[in-house]
Amino acid sequence: MSNDWTTRLLPELTSQYGVGELHNVWFVPKGWPGKGPAVSLLIPECEMQVVVLATDGNPFAVVNRPKINKNIKWWVRTVCEMARDMGAAVSLACDTVEQAESAAKRASKLLPNYERAALERMYRADTRTRTNLN
Repeated sequence: MSNDWTTRLLPELTSQYGVGELHNVWFVPKGWPGKGPAVSLLIPECEMQVVVLATDGNPFAVVNRPKINKNIKWWVRTVCEMARDMGAAVSLACDTVEQAESAAKRASKLLPNYERAALERMYRADTRTRTNLN
């Protein structure tokens, strides 16, 4: 798979946590307004995070850290199904560019009516609108 997409998060964001390199891939539902629920998966850890807005307007997160089931294919499918059901954005956070490319390829097949969003546009809420996604 040819990677025409930037996946590496800005080093100034990750280095403050002692992480030299981290890759991220985003998919959003077509017509997504630039904010809303999100489902993310950390690869290879298979940690899933679901973030929604609570009734008071504050983010509410649920985190699942599996101790045994670390089947990446299964978790990517689960995250994509959950996101489709919720109309949520999908974030896949990976240690390497190869993991990011593989996860993106798999997720793109599981997310009809979604589009990949350029990483550079996802850093700030004011650049996440439909006209700024690619």
